[in-house]
Amino acid sequence: MLYKTDGIVLDHTLFGETSAIIHVFTREFGTKSYMVNGILGTKKRDKIILLHPLNILELEVYNKENSEIQRIKEFKLKRQQEHIPFSQERRAQTFFLTDFLSNILRNENSNKPLYDFIYDAVLFLDSENVGIENYHLYFLFQMTFFLGFSPDAKNAAIYPFFDLNEGSFVSKEPIHNSFLDIDETKLFSRFFFIKLENLSQLAKNVNERKILLKTIVALYKFHFPNKLKLKSLDVLGQLF
Repeated sequence: MLYKTDGIVLDHTLFGETSAIIHVFTREFGTKSYMVNGILGTKKRDKIILLHPLNILELEVYNKENSEIQRIKEFKLKRQQEHIPFSQERRAQTFFLTDFLSNILRNENSNKPLYDFIYDAVLFLDSENVGIENYHLYFLFQMTFFLGFSPDAKNAAIYPFFDLNEGSFVSKEPIHNSFLDIDETKLFSRFFFIKLENLSQLAKNVNERKILLKTIVALYKFHFPNKLKLKSLDVLGQLF
């Protein structure tokens, strides 16, 4: 049966010489895998948009229950990317975010609020807003609210340690190893006071950006110890 849905391209796996399996986070069905034949052929260059990470598409798809691989009947760009393809900074963040989302959303069912959040995130990343160099950090923190483990903001500006086990700020160094130290906690607390309008204040230099990335990734790895395997961290670290 045919259905219409919007979708955000995550990544793809090559299949044979000219085909690929495209992994898409759709608004109606969650994360789906679609077989696309001839995507690498010379005669159907329009299909290449299916390979571009974070492209937002309008799709008409077949959705068969209990089938791991689905098919696309029709597709078109919902919105052309204007800045991401021409900015090394944005391309690096796109590479990292698609790596991250591919890990986190691998078996995600339909979640329209989460889809809308990611959709808005792509639009922001493709904008000329100030502070764009910090957006991947802001995105990871905000996504914790959709995944159910957002940190407790209480005592964020007071206590010197953040306990990953408890998801909260604490006054004394925990007896276990799953915590952020004083310097890390001081930077991590900024997440609770930053909005998009002052995003440039989240990390003010490369070193702060690296520390904040380390802290927020540590939070995710605590909650997804066997799921989060990011290949893009080294690349992002070199550019930021």
